[in-house]
Amino acid sequence: MLIKEFYLNRSKLIIDLGIITVLIMTVYLISLKTDSTIGMIIFVIFMVPMHVFYIPLFLFYSLHAETKQHQIWLYNPNSPLLLFLPKFTIALLGMLESLLITGVFSLYVIQVAKKEFELPKELLGDLIVPTSMIVGGSLVFTSIYLGIVAMFFWSLFQVIKKYFKKLTWVAIIACFGFVSWILYEFEKTGFFSKLTNWGKVKSPLLDSYSVSVSNSQLFIDSGQLVFGYILYEIILAVIMIFLSKWMIDRKVEV
Repeated sequence: MLIKEFYLNRSKLIIDLGIITVLIMTVYLISLKTDSTIGMIIFVIFMVPMHVFYIPLFLFYSLHAETKQHQIWLYNPNSPLLLFLPKFTIALLGMLESLLITGVFSLYVIQVAKKEFELPKELLGDLIVPTSMIVGGSLVFTSIYLGIVAMFFWSLFQVIKKYFKKLTWVAIIACFGFVSWILYEFEKTGFFSKLTNWGKVKSPLLDSYSVSVSNSQLFIDSGQLVFGYILYEIILAVIMIFLSKWMIDRKVEV
């Protein structure tokens, strides 16, 4: 299954790699021509966080193409989890290659920006590599989580489209809004705070930094790690995975 997924999506992986490379080269050449790093800094600030959407968007593309061209995929005798896993693996591979290229460019931008900005010494010294790993790991974790959310609502779509037909997307949006509201209300409760407000980790890597830009101040607050909340997110992800499996199994039975 993994080889098949790679074969089906190899063109997209190459195209994604080409797009990010062209964008970086374009921004770099413009910065050389204007003799300013502002364009590169804006690109990095925008592009790096956008990687959290890579896996869910990749999965939507892959699952849409699969169900459109090969409906028999839904009726494969293998477990739905075994069918989803290769897609997640290829999506993660694509994200990592894009994030690696963008990350290397970001480190380059930090180095050249020293001439125009007063950057914290911590961001230029020994902490730059572990800080980059924390940022990269957070992006990957968040993207995987959003990918699981995408998988859950795609599975729900496959089950209810028989009943809602053209209004299925409306039903999905309504369901997404309702679930989001329930979780939002739950996370405001004191019980939720007691349940998740533990395992806080403080480190120099997680401190707030102040960056001087001319006469202005730019504050970078990377926050802190709270393992209680991370565990809560993992539990939600596991629930969505098994609900997705149950819904796909139900569709096959129907």
